[in-house]
Amino acid sequence: MAGSGCSARGRAISMGLYKYEAVDTSGKVVRGVMNASSEQEVSNRLARMGYKLRAVAPSTPADRTAAPRARQSAAISSQPVSVKPVVSLADLARFFRQLAVLVRSGMSVGDALGALVDNTVNRKLRRVSAEMRDMVRSGRRLSEAMAIHPLVFPAHAVGLIWGGEQGGYLDVALDEVASEFERDAADARRASVGWFISNLNLAGLILILPLLMDGGVMKHMVLNLPSQSSGDNMLQPSGQPAIAALVKFYMNGFWKVCVPCFVAWIVGAYVWKWIKRVPVVRRWLDAALLLMPIWGRMHKARARERFLRTLFQQYRAGVAPSAAWAAASMSVRNSEIAARLREVEPVLRGSGSSLAQALAQTGVFLPEDVGMVGSGEKAGEVSEMLERMSGYHANAFSADEARAKMHSWEALILWIIISGGVVAYILVKQMADLYNMFINFQGL
Repeated sequence: MAGSGCSARGRAISMGLYKYEAVDTSGKVVRGVMNASSEQEVSNRLARMGYKLRAVAPSTPADRTAAPRARQSAAISSQPVSVKPVVSLADLARFFRQLAVLVRSGMSVGDALGALVDNTVNRKLRRVSAEMRDMVRSGRRLSEAMAIHPLVFPAHAVGLIWGGEQGGYLDVALDEVASEFERDAADARRASVGWFISNLNLAGLILILPLLMDGGVMKHMVLNLPSQSSGDNMLQPSGQPAIAALVKFYMNGFWKVCVPCFVAWIVGAYVWKWIKRVPVVRRWLDAALLLMPIWGRMHKARARERFLRTLFQQYRAGVAPSAAWAAASMSVRNSEIAARLREVEPVLRGSGSSLAQALAQTGVFLPEDVGMVGSGEKAGEVSEMLERMSGYHANAFSADEARAKMHSWEALILWIIISGGVVAYILVKQMADLYNMFINFQGL
């Protein structure tokens, strides 16, 4: 009996409140809270009651959630937010799209992750999914499980999922993350064409450098070319020795110049790939990016749109202003802007503070943005204003993105013309010198 009592007390200690959203047999959406030991138990109990679970997340009093939320915010903010993940963007897009469909169908997050483990082809993503499944089934949130793998899940994706859990719209957040990865994958495929052409031209420039060594081909041929006497005692270059001398000259330059350049290129690219993931470096790069005339404006518009849209979703879900701001600031990609937004979050915790004042203090938003939010606060329509402002900045981002892509292709074409012209000039000049040398030897 004593043992039974101890066991019961142990189970009671492990119990917690979970808020859920479910659908009954008539299709009506119901929301509530349940005392359970895990999300899986909530799902099972609702299923026995005839409900189909749509979303579930821990629900605890504000004084108990403040510290965990702060720890999660710090964990996410310590990671760079605009670095390409080590898993392919297409694989991540498929992963989150499937997860959104499964969660929307009523499957718990833990079961949905379990179903994806066997269907995921990417080995790294499959291993991470299994770890996340175990963590979620033990009572951890999906966003917490994702934050442990910053090289797989960018911080802005973790922030979107965190906001969805906090606002009770996890399936919507999963769809948004999938859509963003799909767009990124499409952009990466288009950009890869430009990068391939650009790298090909750079390789051509490196391969042409040996021809400029030691005064060029002409000087080397005159000094070292084997020759044979003709009938009038004039030295003429012989065929095969001439080709052999030219090949020997180029290969000597290839090993002295080309190989070191290619090694430096490969090593530099690998080192840069990892060094730009350092938070301090990433923030410096993102800050520099904001200063660029076209690309800086584009990234600012995207950050404003994403922040305002997430903030609108949080306000519509009834999340407290400070918690809503924290989640929205994590959804922004540019680490410099995200840091500015996080620095202002304490303003919303003070008495008498307003959302318009917080926006103004960030230095990120336009004066008209602050004015619109201020009007929304006076009229009691803050969420409506946030949604409208998000739409404005989405349109601005689309226009800036189109201009940025056009200028990128213009820069690529200019690079092709310049590098191709340099290669052509060097080749033509060297061949002309060789031709003149042979003409002079033949006395023509």
